[in-house]
Amino acid sequence: MMERRHRLQRLLAIRRMGEEIERRHLQSALGSVAEVENALSQQAHAISDASEAASSALRSGNRSERLFAEAQAEVAGWNQMRLTPVLQSRRQEIASSTAAFLDRRREAEQIQQLVNNCRLELRLMEIRKAQAAADDWFLTRRIVERK
Repeated sequence: MMERRHRLQRLLAIRRMGEEIERRHLQSALGSVAEVENALSQQAHAISDASEAASSALRSGNRSERLFAEAQAEVAGWNQMRLTPVLQSRRQEIASSTAAFLDRRREAEQIQQLVNNCRLELRLMEIRKAQAAADDWFLTRRIVERK
């Protein structure tokens, strides 16, 4: 029984390592999504700032500054268009990473339950042995007292 418990504990350690690997992969995927979302936000701010600069240049009659600001807004718009599919693919990666992590987590919890059950069985066997020894001692003492 002890050997079984040790094997289960080794298996649990392996499952926990797999769970940790999947957790880190999920965290990495979440970080990459946040990175793309941050880049998209920066591009949106760049478009807004460039639009304000273009309208200010238009009011002041500065044609070259207006053209430069419009070019900046256009480049930021292209960047947004290129980043949007990247964001979608990374969000899909999160779904698969989450599923893999949850599968590993479930496996580790199942092995943990087996280890706990084995530990409980060992404890119950120890209690039964102790009770049997106490019963034998008591019966032996009673037999000796009757003689």
